Amino acid sequence: MSGLLQKVENFFRKISFNTNQSILLACSGGRDSMALATALLKLQANFSIAHCNFKLRGEESDEDEAFVQQWSALNKVTFFSTSFNTRQYAAKRKLNIQLAARELRYRYFDRILQEKDFDYIATAHHLQDSLENLLIRLGRGSGFKGLTGIPDKNGKIIRPLNEVNQEEILGFTKEYEVNWREDSSNQTDEYLRNTIRHHVIPQLQKAIPDLEQKWETSFGYLKEDWRFFEGQLQARLGEITKTKGEKQRLLIPELLKIEGYPSLLHYWLSPYGNFDLSAILSCLSAESGKTFQSETHRLLKDRNHLLLEPKTRSVKDSFPINDSITQIDEPLLISFEKKSKLDFRIDTDENVAALDSDKLQFPLTLRRWKAGDRFYPLGLSTSKKVSDFFIDQKVDRFAKEQTWLLCSGKEIVWIVGWRIDDRYKITDKTKTVYLARLLKRNPS
Repeated sequence: MSGLLQKVENFFRKISFNTNQSILLACSGGRDSMALATALLKLQANFSIAHCNFKLRGEESDEDEAFVQQWSALNKVTFFSTSFNTRQYAAKRKLNIQLAARELRYRYFDRILQEKDFDYIATAHHLQDSLENLLIRLGRGSGFKGLTGIPDKNGKIIRPLNEVNQEEILGFTKEYEVNWREDSSNQTDEYLRNTIRHHVIPQLQKAIPDLEQKWETSFGYLKEDWRFFEGQLQARLGEITKTKGEKQRLLIPELLKIEGYPSLLHYWLSPYGNFDLSAILSCLSAESGKTFQSETHRLLKDRNHLLLEPKTRSVKDSFPINDSITQIDEPLLISFEKKSKLDFRIDTDENVAALDSDKLQFPLTLRRWKAGDRFYPLGLSTSKKVSDFFIDQKVDRFAKEQTWLLCSGKEIVWIVGWRIDDRYKITDKTKTVYLARLLKRNPS
């Protein structure tokens, strides 16, 4: 068995892959992906092929697609393909071509993965790809994790050639007479990766003849070191953070006691997009209210905490609640029912509003709160600004933005999940109780 085949087989053993599991192989038609396709074929793996035509090289792109399709048909491998207007997509989203192609590619692979129930997506990244990534990340600025190379496994994405060097791939393609298509764009220096591949790595190889073998050893050490370091980071984070659903809260005073806390903060935030870490560090001792945005999440400095949550989708600002409605699921999951007062038992749960039905004017309105809103908090005979109520309750900015009001006419009857209005409470004169129950705080 060739060195490449042995390494792929060892890789499958390492991830506990079994013959009942299926693989979707991302195949461009280039040397690396065709080598992996041939290896999977030789190992009798259960795999299919997915090809993306990015329409970047005219007829050459179409010929790549035809080549991979013909190979799949000849070897009786299921073939999936799609094409994209990559340049238009990149321009619309203000992305470079490589990033746009990556987004399109993985979105397509994820869709097939879900529709066809594949267990894994396999890519043909190899050892030199990790070395190129390392040099790129060093040039852009990277922490410890960025030096560990491309991960062998990331969720359902696997890279069976990750410890295979170019010499082994070339030897395998000669031994098994593997045909492939050469991407002409690989010969240009249009992209940073190509510049590193054509000019930087050859110079390193002259100075260090066994460069790839040395880096294979180094990546192994770095990955083991990172596993230990990550375990320490997770343990410390567990001591200073609390998680509720998709929201996280980090205690700043405890963070600042930890030596090297910027690394811990970077580790906490890095899975949630690109935050301005230096700006966040500078605000840790500043006043509350500063917010930061990544592509997917928001971070708020709130008193002694950093609050992290996903960005929420936009919904309407107002929803009518008719007398006949028994439940809504947007923007919150709330149930509604009427009960005779004789059947009613007092419930002190803040997620339940027990209101005098005869005092309500239907349809009710569920709306977002706004500056200037006032209500009579339960137990008080004077009105209070909703904003002042939030201050008294120490409600953070994110929670304020997601708070809704149930209103009768122009009057607030319930700050949902917080407090009812005293004017609508149950009294001795109440005949029918209108019950509203907050069942789930859906994203809004």
